[in-house]
Amino acid sequence: MAYNLTLSRKSGKVILRISNVKEYIMNRLESLRNRMYEDGIDVVIMPNSDFHQSEYAAEYFGAVEFFSGFTGSNATVVVSAEDAVLYTDGRYYIQARKEIEPNGFRLMKENDADTPDIYEYVKSIVFDDATVAFDGRVVSAEFGINLSKALPSNINIVSDYDPSDVLWENRPLLSKNKVWILDEKYSGMDIDRKIVRIRESMKKHNATVHIVSALDDIAWILNIRGNDIAYTPVVMAYLVIENNVVLLYSDMDKYDDDVRTYLDSHGVVLKDYDEFYEELDNLNNERVLLEVAKVNYQIYKKVTDSNQCVDKPNPSSYMKAVKNETELKNLKNVHIKDGLAVTRFILWLKEHTRDGLTEYDLSEKLHEFRSANEGFIEESFETISAYGANAALMHYRCSKESAALVEARGMLLVDSGGQYYEGTTDVTRTIALGPVTEEEKKMYTLSLKGMFELLNARFLQGCTGVNLDILARRALWEVGCDYKCGTGHGVSYLLGVHEGPNSIRWKRRSDDCVFEPGMVTSNEPGFYKEGAYGVRIENEMVCKKICDNEYGTFLGFENLTYVPIDLELIDKKYMSAIDIDRVLSYNNQVYEVLEPFMDTHERDLYLKLNDLL
Repeated sequence: MAYNLTLSRKSGKVILRISNVKEYIMNRLESLRNRMYEDGIDVVIMPNSDFHQSEYAAEYFGAVEFFSGFTGSNATVVVSAEDAVLYTDGRYYIQARKEIEPNGFRLMKENDADTPDIYEYVKSIVFDDATVAFDGRVVSAEFGINLSKALPSNINIVSDYDPSDVLWENRPLLSKNKVWILDEKYSGMDIDRKIVRIRESMKKHNATVHIVSALDDIAWILNIRGNDIAYTPVVMAYLVIENNVVLLYSDMDKYDDDVRTYLDSHGVVLKDYDEFYEELDNLNNERVLLEVAKVNYQIYKKVTDSNQCVDKPNPSSYMKAVKNETELKNLKNVHIKDGLAVTRFILWLKEHTRDGLTEYDLSEKLHEFRSANEGFIEESFETISAYGANAALMHYRCSKESAALVEARGMLLVDSGGQYYEGTTDVTRTIALGPVTEEEKKMYTLSLKGMFELLNARFLQGCTGVNLDILARRALWEVGCDYKCGTGHGVSYLLGVHEGPNSIRWKRRSDDCVFEPGMVTSNEPGFYKEGAYGVRIENEMVCKKICDNEYGTFLGFENLTYVPIDLELIDKKYMSAIDIDRVLSYNNQVYEVLEPFMDTHERDLYLKLNDLL
C-alpha cells in the first residue's frame, strides 16, 4: 500500500493519504501538490483548453487528463493541499465518476443546484493571503474576470502559472503540420470580401483594431486550413485586423511559399506566433473590438490595460454560421455520400452481429466505408461506438484494448462524422443488434418523435433555439424523462463539428442568437440510463425561409442527413399516425436519394428492413 505526505499551508498540518488504485495518477497529484508548496501556491486551477479557448485541444494542452485521468473534452480541475475536484457538465457526469474518483478527485457537477459553482468553491477553500494560480493563456477571460470578482481582496491571484511545464515529462509537442488553402469553389467567398465586411462591422462599433483568437474564425476569414487539432482542420494563430493592415501571428514554418504568396496577395502580413503578446504590450489608446468570451485572460488583461475594449461578438462568427450558396450546395452533396457510407455500414452490421466484433472493430469498419468517399479528409471527431451500457456515456470513447464485445442483442449507438472539402458531417444512429427490451423501444421511440417534431418545426423569424427545444423534449418530458445536454449545435464548414452561435437548448444563455436561413444545426434528442443503455438519433438540418405574410416571416428546417431510421427499435403504441408517416416518408426519401449508388444486395436489404413498420 502506498502513502504520501503533504504539508498544508492553510492548516500547517501534515496530511497522510493512502492509495492502492491508479497509483500513477495519485503520484502526479502529489507531485503537483509538492510543487505548489515549493512555489507558494495554495490553489491551482487548470482547464482542459488551449490558448484559443478551443472546444477540443491538442495533446500539448492535456493537463487535466495528465493530473486527473479524465478524458472528456470539458473540465476544470481545482487542486489544493486538502482537496482535488473536477468540474464538468452533464454530458460527462457518468464518465467522470468512473475515471477520476479512484484517482483522488471529487466530481463537481456544473449547473447542478446542489453543487457550488467553481467560484464559490474556490472562495470556500482559500484563507487570508492565500495564493490562487492559473495559466492566463488557457483560462478564459470570462473565468479570470469572474474569479477576481468572487475572491476577497486579500487573496493573491497569479495568472502566469503552468506547473505542467515542470512536472509533465515528455509533454507532447505542438504541431508542425503545414497550412493549406481552401479553394473558393469550396469556400464561396474570398478573403477580400470577408475583410471588407469585418471592417464595416468595426466601423459600426467605432473600433480601430479587431483581435481574433478563435481558430475557426481565423481559418474561415483567411480561407486556410491546418492540422493542429485532431479532427478540426485549424492552425494555431492570432489575427489582428486594423483599418489598413491585417496581421497573422502563427508558426511561420507551417507556411510554404504558395501559402505565403497567397496571403501576401491579399494583404495579410505573416508574423511569428510568439510576437503576438509582445506586440499587444505596444497597443495603446485604441478601440479594440474583442469578443471577450472567445479570448484568454492574458489577452484581455493586456488589451484592457491601456485600450478601450468593445466587447461584441466576432463579426466572422455570424458570417460563417450563415452558409453561402456555394457552401450549401457542397454540404448537400457531401451529406449524400456521407449518408451512403453510414447506411452501408448499418446494412453490413445487420448481417455481421454474430461475428465476435468489438466496438473498436465497428468504428474501424465505419471509417473504411467513409474514407472511401472522394474528398474525405478525416473524421470530424472521434467516433463514438458504444454498445449496451456504454451508450449511457454521452461521449464514450473506446480503444482497441478497452472496447466491449458486441453481441447479437441490445443496441449499438454510433455517433460519427466526416471532414470533407465539401463540408463537415455529424450523424448519430442507434441500431438494434438483436432482441431489445420494451423499455429500450419506448425510450428510443420517444426520442425519435422529438427529432422529427423539431425537424418539422415552423416558427417566426426571431426565434432562438430556446423557443424550439421543447419540440424535441416534449415526448420525454411527458413521461418525466430528460437528457442532460443541449438538443442541437451549429455545424461548421470544414472546421469544428460544434459551431456557434446557433444552438438548441432549453436554458437561456447570454449568447443566444436568432435563427437565420443558411444556419446548419444538429438535431439530436436522446435518453441515457446509467448502467443500462443509451439512445440518440441525430440529423443535421439547415434553416430555410418558408413564407412571408401579414404575420411575419416564417422559417423552418430542411433535412441534410440521409441515413435510415432503425425500425426494429420502434414501438408503434407511442406513435401517432403522423409520427409513423414521418418515419416512413423519411426512410423512403433516404432510399430514393441513395438507391442510385447502391448495389442489388444493398437495395434488397434496405427494402427488407424498411418493411418492418
